[in-house]
Amino acid sequence: MKINMKAPLHHYGILSVLLLALTGAALMVNANTQPAGVVLLANGQASAQQASDAARTLSRRSDIYVGDRITTGNESQLQMRMKDGAMIVLGANAEFEVKAYSQAAKGDKKDEAVLSLVKGVCAQFQGRSLSPAIPCPHPLPR
Repeated sequence: MKINMKAPLHHYGILSVLLLALTGAALMVNANTQPAGVVLLANGQASAQQASDAARTLSRRSDIYVGDRITTGNESQLQMRMKDGAMIVLGANAEFEVKAYSQAAKGDKKDEAVLSLVKGVCAQFQGRSLSPAIPCPHPLPR
């Protein structure tokens, strides 16, 4: 009786490649879902979108992730608490990006927050990672 060893090795090779592909996909998903904060209040329309995903509607207790581009609609307001305690409020028709937020956010020198107000108005109240404030060219109307 002759045993063909090429067939079992071929199947293991295919399984190995499939396992590596799934592991890589899982790591990519994890990189895009690093939490940066949470929505405290959403009045009106607000949504967040990752670069290659569909937009998701934001409401109270929605998570904010690194890589999110957040938009608000007409007569809308969004209040967020970032994981280091910073409070950010966006006004109507705003676009805001969370480019980076350190994983630890413990208030030490290793902390990093890279945020961008693309358009609109915002207010920011200091957290441990942000100093002294993100660029908000116009205060929210009172």
